[in-house]
Amino acid sequence: MRILVVDDEQSIRNTLCAFLERAGYEVDSAEDAQTACDMLSQKDYDVVVTDVIMPRLSGVDLLRCIRGRSETIQVIIMTGEPSVETAVEAVRRGTHDYLTKPVRRESLLRAVGQAARVKALIDEKEALERENR
Repeated sequence: MRILVVDDEQSIRNTLCAFLERAGYEVDSAEDAQTACDMLSQKDYDVVVTDVIMPRLSGVDLLRCIRGRSETIQVIIMTGEPSVETAVEAVRRGTHDYLTKPVRRESLLRAVGQAARVKALIDEKEALERENR
């Protein structure tokens, strides 16, 4: 499974990437949503873990970018400033999970593990449908 971590704080990116790499995931990172959008156009990702509040484009803007490219990429939103509006928008746009900062290792690995399983099932279903055609 290929994971993209997006956060404007380098220490958070590094920590999340380390947690995920130790769990056996292939991980890339981006410092902002625009860089992440560019990376998504060049490489396939199964799960994106993104902060909400970032310079220029927000995590919700990134979610819109992702949904413009794929309905199957699983997105996990994290925020240090949770709000009902952000949560509702994230759910409406199809986020897999919504985590509050500071994100605990166990919470991250649980959310990413569930998202990865969903993505694997979607991929398997699509492969079976192609095979049946």
